[in-house]
Amino acid sequence: MKIVFLSLALIIISNKTLSQNCPYNEYKGVLEVSEKVNSKKLKSINDSLKRVFEIVQFPLSSHLQYAIDISKKTKDIEFIHSISIILAKGGIPKKYFRRYSSYNWYNEFNKEFYIYDSIYRSSFNIEFKKKIIEIIEDDRNFNKSFHKWRAGKEELTLSEMIKRASYIAESLENVLNNYGLPIEKNIGYFLDQHNNINNLPFAPLIIHVKQRGRNIVEQEQIKKLVCYGVLGKEYIEIIPKIRGLSKNFSVKEEMTLRFNKYKMKN
Repeated sequence: MKIVFLSLALIIISNKTLSQNCPYNEYKGVLEVSEKVNSKKLKSINDSLKRVFEIVQFPLSSHLQYAIDISKKTKDIEFIHSISIILAKGGIPKKYFRRYSSYNWYNEFNKEFYIYDSIYRSSFNIEFKKKIIEIIEDDRNFNKSFHKWRAGKEELTLSEMIKRASYIAESLENVLNNYGLPIEKNIGYFLDQHNNINNLPFAPLIIHVKQRGRNIVEQEQIKKLVCYGVLGKEYIEIIPKIRGLSKNFSVKEEMTLRFNKYKMKN
């Protein structure tokens, strides 16, 4: 175990030297090595994760979820308790933690949840989180409407398409200009509609907006979103290749081309 942890420490130093632009690279490197070195030793992975979370100031939700999965397998319920406190301070609501109601720490945790919630509300930009989730929902609803229209199951006029696509793009642009990027360190953690901890579903929004004629999130911002765990590495290559039907970045031109292409099929 000493050799393993020494290897992890060397990875930290190495990643610090090589990846100054992403503060999470050293931490991700430790996790990757930990998983490879201890692939069949869950207890060792569990212990390594504890050390990793002592190193990083703000763990990413995907790694916290991974740690919970490992802790369940090793029956380390106290580590799940520690992770739950981090998640609660990061904005995960009380309803999520009911799944741990049989654990001996749950009642005390439940009584003290208001303290963790208060820390969340004073530490993160809740208004920013609310606005970006609203835009994601608007985008999801418009995307559903568009595909129903293509299938002949919903009525949409060209002016409605242009208006809704423009509103989503402008809303995103305004939010990013006013608040910056929606990284977990700024807005806290995200609980999806299935009551599971998950990444903010920001990738579909970026892709849809670009397909509809607006390029709002630049490549350097994409790299930062990857660094902070909002996007997977693959999006560094995927998003620059995204295009709509139009050769130009124009919502009106893009939606007009779409409308003319698909209206005859309705």
